[in-house]
Order: sequence, then C-alpha cells, then structure tokens
Amino acid sequence: VDTKNPRITKTSPKKGFATGLFEVEFTEENPTSLILNYGNQLTGYRNAELDLEKCEEKRGKKECNITVNLEDYDLQEIEYWFNLTDILRNSDESRVRKLDVDVSKPVINVFDYNIDGRRVSFFFNITEPNFDEINYIDYSDSRPTWRTLCSMLKDSICEKRKGFREGEHSLTIEILDKAGNREVIENVSFIIS
Repeated sequence: VDTKNPRITKTSPKKGFATGLFEVEFTEENPTSLILNYGNQLTGYRNAELDLEKCEEKRGKKECNITVNLEDYDLQEIEYWFNLTDILRNSDESRVRKLDVDVSKPVINVFDYNIDGRRVSFFFNITEPNFDEINYIDYSDSRPTWRTLCSMLKDSICEKRKGFREGEHSLTIEILDKAGNREVIENVSFIIS
C-alpha cells in the first residue's frame, strides 16, 4: 500500500544557462518512473528517463541527476520539467522552468601578442554571444594564480597591456562564457629582457 502521493520538491538549474545537466529532488517511497521533459517549439520536445537506481537518499529525500545532449538547442531558449510516477500510477509534475542554452565554447578568431620592453600587448578577436572573461595564469610566478585579462569585449575585440618581470614566462590563457564553457590557449611563452 502506498498512501502518499509522489512529490517533486526541487529542480535545477533554476536560472542561468542550461548545459545539459539537470537535477531533481523528490519524496516517494515507491517510484516507478522519473522523466525529464525538455525542448522548445523551434527544435522540438524530447524526454529522457532517469535511472532510479542511481538516485541518492539524503535526509529523507531522493536526489537524481541526468545529463542530456543540448547541442541542437544551442543559443536557443528551452523549457524543462520532470514527471514522477509511483506504483499506484499517482504522479507529480514539477514546475516548468525556462533557460537559455549555451553548450558551445568561445571561438578564438584571432589571438596575438607583442612585447614592448617589460609590457606585453594582448589582442583577441572572439566570437561568443555570452562572453564572461579572459583569464591567464603565469606558471613562472613564484605563486601562480589566475588573473583577469579582459572582462568585456568591444565589437568582439579585447586589447590589453600587462607588465611582466624580467625572465621567461609560460602562460595559459582561458576564455570563458557565462555558461561555464571555456576555450584554452596553452604554452604562450615569451622572454622579457
């Protein structure tokens, strides 16, 4: 006998960007199916069944997640919701949430740098509608840490001058978008004399 109806208590992501990872939390002793529904009118709607065996029990609730491929929806808005059903065919449907999709990495059209004394001028031309920032780490520092190079683009361009101490430098540069996608330029090496 199952006397309590299934109840979805939380879903995520709630805001920001959809990257393909969806999470749900629910209360139900005898779940038989948990379905993620997602999509839009433009590309179409799809669903995916979650494996209930992989859900984790935490504080009397079950937590599950699923990763789906959203490449077809890149740079579109989708909506998603979950359906939970128990052994008596009682069900609960979560609230419908709308999110923008961004699963593509930033595109580096041009990257260049010039050395002028102890200053290095960096030039980037980047295609990314949801640009966040460009960071670098100098592995020749005594304590290498990530530093911001650019936090905005002007007409897809970032130009920045940075001072460096004398000696060899080995940088890794990363370009990030607001959805967490990143493109990396490794082994940018130069000598300041």
